[in-house]
Amino acid sequence: MAIVLIYQADTLIMRYIKSVEDDFMQHGGVKERLYKLRTEANNN
Repeated sequence: MAIVLIYQADTLIMRYIKSVEDDFMQHGGVKERLYKLRTEANNN
């Protein structure tokens, strides 16, 4: 029973890490997002 729960937790964590990686690759990190917002605000 414990092994099944550990496996499920591991699967969920790996899926979350993959989604965070994909989001980072598509949208960049915090600095990139803030830079984009600042430059857009300054251009308007």
